[in-house]
Amino acid sequence: MDALESTVTPGGAGNCAQYFASQRLHISFATACGPTDADITSELARFGVRVVPLANNIDVPSKTRYVVDGRVTARVDTTPKVAEIAWRHDGFAWLTMAIQQATTVTVSDYGLNCTLASPAVQSLVSSASADVPVVWDFHPRASYLPPQGVWVKFNLADFQTFATRVEATSSAAAKLEAVVGSVGRKHGWCGIVVTRGADGVVVWTHESTEVVPVDPIAIDVAIGAGDCFAACFAQELTSARGVDAAREAAATTTGYLALRDGRCAVPVGINASQLIKATRYARKTMVVASGCFDLLHAGHLDLLQAARDLGDVLVVLINSDASINRLKGSGRPAIPLEERSRVLRALRCVDAVVSFDEDTPCKALEVLRPDVYVKGSDYELDRLPERTALLRMGTRMVSVPRIRNTSTTAIIDGISR
Repeated sequence: MDALESTVTPGGAGNCAQYFASQRLHISFATACGPTDADITSELARFGVRVVPLANNIDVPSKTRYVVDGRVTARVDTTPKVAEIAWRHDGFAWLTMAIQQATTVTVSDYGLNCTLASPAVQSLVSSASADVPVVWDFHPRASYLPPQGVWVKFNLADFQTFATRVEATSSAAAKLEAVVGSVGRKHGWCGIVVTRGADGVVVWTHESTEVVPVDPIAIDVAIGAGDCFAACFAQELTSARGVDAAREAAATTTGYLALRDGRCAVPVGINASQLIKATRYARKTMVVASGCFDLLHAGHLDLLQAARDLGDVLVVLINSDASINRLKGSGRPAIPLEERSRVLRALRCVDAVVSFDEDTPCKALEVLRPDVYVKGSDYELDRLPERTALLRMGTRMVSVPRIRNTSTTAIIDGISR
């Protein structure tokens, strides 16, 4: 395999720290540093991440992804064995100060029996859990356990490994519920979160166990999805404690939208503001297409696929039911907003869907501020009501030629006859 280009980026935990720093949060990233990590450390610092080096010259794990035409075709993971740790003389003092100042703590545990194996570090994290949410993203190959009082996050495969009573072929929530509760009580953890991909998230607290459904989004490359989930979950828990907060946190942070080169993972529960920040942070081009998309047909697909080819992220602005009813009259929409949105999000070319209640998308466009705005050639760009707002924002307007003579109105009329 000949590599035409190579790029070095932070790993999952570093990428997560970089993303949250881009949200104007004060982030301290405590980690062991490898001998070749100077460039990555400088990159993190450039985004405002305060790197707290706990130890130097440690062989850290790496993941090499081979990408062809935007898709990962192979991945090689290197997980070195860590010998005796040479702690920096000031590492623990810096870590203590960072945790004392934190409003949340997320532990990205790769099970290397490195810095997190230190009883002093575990004690420090455990003491923090009395004051702020602590979410420990745990790997079962570790020789230690997360301390009492913390939230512990697993993916399903890791939980199945950790709790041998769960059959490897089963992901049934009912079976997990009893096992998760037993494990959590045994180890004195505050709560457990088990992510199960498209099957949802199991959230256990001492009060109850719940299954939170997800609306998954297909992605090509994601770096740090688990780390980002844990950090977002911890952030959501800052407002309240208990099962209600846990349920809301899981609902907000399930699923991920990854900008397609894997530069950052963004929680879905995503809003327009988050999407803007993520897109700008990754220096990507945002394309917006708008419409009713009632009874999605081949003409819509032509438009959306052409729009996606014009940039890196495609957001579809979709009229609400009330908006369509005012524009189209009685009997419309034929398909309610929730179902129209779900169908659009299932398309590979669509990254996010945002609805609006007004008669025009002007207000939503002012929030998104896209680089490119796309309409079909059956609309005259000079007569669009949103034209003035787009010109003011410097957004490029593109008319996509209409390939098929297809419309929702014609389809509905044909069915009615």
